[in-house]
Amino acid sequence: GYYYMGAILSSRQPGVTICTGVEYNGIPVDAPAFFGYYDSPPLLHDQVLYHKLVEGRLELCRYHLPGDEQHKIAASNAWNYQQGSRLGWLGTTQEIVYYNVLSDRILKTILHDLTKNTKISLDTPAASFSPEGKYLASIDFTKISELNPEYGYDDYVDSGSVDNSRPNSGIQIVETDGQNFVQTYSIQQILDVAPCESQTVANSEINHVSFAPDSESFAFVHRWYPENSPRKSRLIIGHIHAPKLEVILDDGLVSHYTWLDQNSLFVYGCYENKNQFITIDLNQGITIHTHPALAGFGDGHPSFDPVHNRVVIDSYPDFKRYQKLFLYDLTDAAVKQVGKFKSPVKFYGESRCDLHPRWVEQGRAIVIDTTFTGERSVVLVKLTEEFENAGNCS
Repeated sequence: GYYYMGAILSSRQPGVTICTGVEYNGIPVDAPAFFGYYDSPPLLHDQVLYHKLVEGRLELCRYHLPGDEQHKIAASNAWNYQQGSRLGWLGTTQEIVYYNVLSDRILKTILHDLTKNTKISLDTPAASFSPEGKYLASIDFTKISELNPEYGYDDYVDSGSVDNSRPNSGIQIVETDGQNFVQTYSIQQILDVAPCESQTVANSEINHVSFAPDSESFAFVHRWYPENSPRKSRLIIGHIHAPKLEVILDDGLVSHYTWLDQNSLFVYGCYENKNQFITIDLNQGITIHTHPALAGFGDGHPSFDPVHNRVVIDSYPDFKRYQKLFLYDLTDAAVKQVGKFKSPVKFYGESRCDLHPRWVEQGRAIVIDTTFTGERSVVLVKLTEEFENAGNCS
């Protein structure tokens, strides 16, 4: 009732409010469209990747900005609204995309060379790739589908492929070329790192895997679901060339994070008995810095812009169903709003549409998923010099 009341009260207010100097353009798609998660850029060589929903089927597409051209890449039945099919660019040099598919009831990752129109099928399904595409991280999608279905694949479950009796496989780091396993950790090995008595193999899943910018280490969230109490999570770091795991945040909650450089991360989680954004510095042991300027903003999906040393963060819908998009300057701790976008009340729960902001064009633009038009759409938000020089707006 709370959200419906807010939606009714705001029904006559505009669907989008943009601050001075901000320009936005939607990708012109003839069906509901979205990109997916916030942890990889959808733009390369003037081409934007996106998913398109066509009569209940998911098509993977690219849109060429200068030519105003849409091209279908493939279709996939391994997807969810939060992360799509994990569609993304493999590295930043060649026009190769990756995505997950369900083939003969087996979950696989496809490497699709758009220039040569050739496909390579990887037997290890990918949760994420390293920035240059050398490594992939694989997790137990069976366990995610069971414990955290909004990140799982419905068709994978429906096909009968999920075998809940088999051991939880944890996380694997694999060389993309040749499929050699570099590091493998069973869920039991992960539990054995600073164990907590409420953790079990059966109630644990691995999620949100992300490689450091130098691809020498990786982070992931270990999440578990104790009986009769709220779920818990912790943030763990692993290394490509050393079989060592280290828990870097273990106060009960870790939601979203982004790497700032190979030795530091910007994280939303519980620290000092408070849910807040923090920076975790790994240079000499573990040092944690708080960000008082962000107190009261709540959870969001952070994405780092190294050119301007700032983070873009979104918010979940407020009482009137507005999702805010704002910047946080890591140099002077200034917070600046970019705009706010209304999300109709029908987009909630597993079918919600988070903004999931991702930086593109060297920190001059952001790609978001939004529903302010009443349908899912992918929007390019440009930050002009006028915006950079203007004061904050409300």
